Order: sequence, then structure tokens, then C-alpha cells
Amino acid sequence: MTMTLDIAALTLNMCYESCVHEGSSYFATQDGSRCWCSLESHFDYSSGGVGVCDTWCGGDGSTTCGGSDGLSRDFYKIETGEATLGVSAAGDGVSNSGDPLDRLLELHNAARCMHATGPLEFAEPVAATAKTYADLLASESMCGSAETAHSTGLGENVFVCAASSSLSGDGAPTAACFSPESAMEAFYDSQVGGGPTSTYGPRATQVLWKSTTQIGCALRACEKDGLTYDILVCRYSPPAGEDTTESEVALEANSKTTCGYD
Repeated sequence: MTMTLDIAALTLNMCYESCVHEGSSYFATQDGSRCWCSLESHFDYSSGGVGVCDTWCGGDGSTTCGGSDGLSRDFYKIETGEATLGVSAAGDGVSNSGDPLDRLLELHNAARCMHATGPLEFAEPVAATAKTYADLLASESMCGSAETAHSTGLGENVFVCAASSSLSGDGAPTAACFSPESAMEAFYDSQVGGGPTSTYGPRATQVLWKSTTQIGCALRACEKDGLTYDILVCRYSPPAGEDTTESEVALEANSKTTCGYD
């Protein structure tokens, strides 16, 4: 069986996660915005053939997502265990810098540096609220949900991904599909375009909000229907507001290299 998704801001990781969620064994990208999921290595395409994969992904201008000729597709096999294929192809491998949440804080502050905004500091009380909600999302009834909380008085970003692997038994994070880089792709890269700050998505708005000074995150895992879900909840204080003008969200002013966003 083959499933097709049309996603304007498509990234490899987004297609991968969607196909894993459907229990597929293979995925492919086409035309910068089309994601194919299949159990079979030979997709039952309505059109087929081999062309040139030269179309950038709609949500990632550094990676191709097939071609625009109706023939060309970047094709991937979904490996069990680690989610390396769809992620590493976009340069989003698992961090080797120690605690992944430390690395996540580094990337948050690197993104803020790119927008000439001061760094965030880890805050244990904020992290405690993130842990409570992450535990809820990892519960049997909520496992796999990326629903955000309401009326917490804090800002929030939630990232959920899945891979076909098993938990060790204690519910600890498996890193089966989570990496700090893949989370920041969802929180920042896919949310920021070349337009004014008013066009930035709400996740990036929270990451970049000038008045926000504290962050706390929690990582959990759960298993449901043969899939292992990695769940990341980040809370922010003070939370972002409605004003997305440059008074609170600055335009990009520094390069990724300068700020260490890599």
C-alpha cells in the first residue's frame, strides 16, 4: 500500500516521521513538497521513471526532495532501531556533545544569537513543569500525542517523533528518533522564512522571543502499537506574546557559523 502526503514546508525528517507513524518501510520525496510512504520497495507510482533530483525541500533549502519533472524521487529505506536515514541525510544526526538537553539549550541560544538576541538560562522550576507534562504525554492514554497544554502561564514547544524499536523497559528516552537538531528543525528551521518576523511560525517566535529568559525541557519515551515515541516538552518563561514585530522578535543578523548553529 502506498500513501501520499502533500506538505508545503516539507523536510526529510517530516516525511520520515509521517511514514514511520503509518508503519511504512520506505519513504520518498518528490517535487519539494510530496512525501510517499510504502511497505514495498517498489512504489506503485501513478508515474515512474528516473530523472534529476534537483528540487529543494519546501521546508529545508539545503536538502533536495526529489525533482519537479514528475519522475524523480529521493528514495529511502526506514531502518528499525535508530532513525538515522531520513535524519542524517539532512545533516541532523544525534548530538555527540553529552546530555542532549544541554545540546538543545546550546542550539536555542545559537538561534537567538543569529537574531541578535540574548541567551536563555536553564531554570529548574520551569523544567519541573515540562517534566510533569512530558510524563502525561508518555502515559498509556496519551502516548503519541503532540497536544500542547493550555493556561500554564509559560510558553511551550512540543516535539514528538516515532521509530519502530523497543523500549528498554523503564520508559527511558531511547534516542530512536530524537535529536536536538531534529527538534530545532521543528522549533526553528521550519518556522523561519525570508520574510518579516510577522511571518515566523509560533514555535520560532517562542524560541526567539527577546523577553523570554528561562527555559526548561524534559525528554520522555513511550511505546504504542509497535512504535517507540520520543517526546520532548520545552517550557519558556516569560512566555511569548502576540507582538511578532522586531520589538520582540528580531530579524536574522548573524550567520550560523558565527553563532555555532550547526
